[in-house]
Order: sequence, then structure tokens, then C-alpha cells
Amino acid sequence: MDNFSLEIIWRDECEDLIELKIEVATEFVTMYQYCYISSVELINNMRSIRLHLEKQSKTSITFGQMTGQYTPSFSMLLYPKKANDDMLVELDLEIADNDERKHRCQLYVKSKADFWRSFSINVEEMVGKNTLSKSTLFPY
Repeated sequence: MDNFSLEIIWRDECEDLIELKIEVATEFVTMYQYCYISSVELINNMRSIRLHLEKQSKTSITFGQMTGQYTPSFSMLLYPKKANDDMLVELDLEIADNDERKHRCQLYVKSKADFWRSFSINVEEMVGKNTLSKSTLFPY
């Protein structure tokens, strides 16, 4: 089964800055990436996932800045869930192997909508605890 996780590697409470490790595993590829994000932005992104599940429209969520001279970023394109609760999420991760930020990896994560709901709540709680921890989409 496809899986996705977010792990807080480091945080600066004074600047409200989190170093986030993004890991994704599918049938075809396993990869990870780091990006920097504020706790407020991360919580808002998790709330956007839950809002998407309520409204059922195609939703795009960006973590960090996708262009310019910034640290690596990534985005998620959430598709409406199907009647059987299956949900497709397209990830766009940056491969930080050059200064032009032109290499990216796009892939799909297939899962259940309820897993995404639980995941978003767990990430929000993880941010609130002020600890270094990890939240996984499919915990088994």
C-alpha cells in the first residue's frame, strides 16, 4: 500500500520554523525530501485537507515556495474521493540536486479518505506538542 509521512526534524520556537521531512512510498518509488515551513502554515495545510474532504473539489496545497531562491518545497493535489472512500493525491516533490530548482518528481499516493482525515489531525497534534515526532498516513 502507498504511504506518506511528515516528520518534524528540527524546530525553532523563536522564529516559528519547522524542518519537515517528507517521505513517500508507492509501488514504483520511495523518496524523501526536506522543507522548511511555519507551524501556522503546516496547521493550515492540514485543515485544508479536512476541508477538501468535506467539499469534495479538486484542491491544491503548497508547502513552502515553489519558485525563487528558497529551500525545497512540495505540493499536493487532492482529488475528490470515490464512493468506496478511495482517494488519489498527486505529490510534486523537489529534487534538490541543482541551484535552478528544475528537477521534480511527481507521483500519486492512493489511499482512503479517512486515512487522510486522521493523518491531518495527527500532524496538527504533533505540531502542537512541540516535540520532534512523525505522523504516517498508513500506520500499519
